[in-house]
Amino acid sequence: MLQQLDFFVLLGWIAMARCGIIVMRVGIFSTLLVCTLLFLIEAVFRIQFSIVIEAGMRLSLLPET
Repeated sequence: MLQQLDFFVLLGWIAMARCGIIVMRVGIFSTLLVCTLLFLIEAVFRIQFSIVIEAGMRLSLLPET
């Protein structure tokens, strides 16, 4: 699972939270909550999608000889 987590995606979410806090359009806690939830949702979808793709790659229509 940790192999599917992308460090640059995490940096992007941190940068988005930082910009929201610096501009002061939203509060610190709400910014961190929203960005954390969006990051977790993205990570779950990414991990599940890669598991399905990898499982599909292992399937074969032709029998092994």
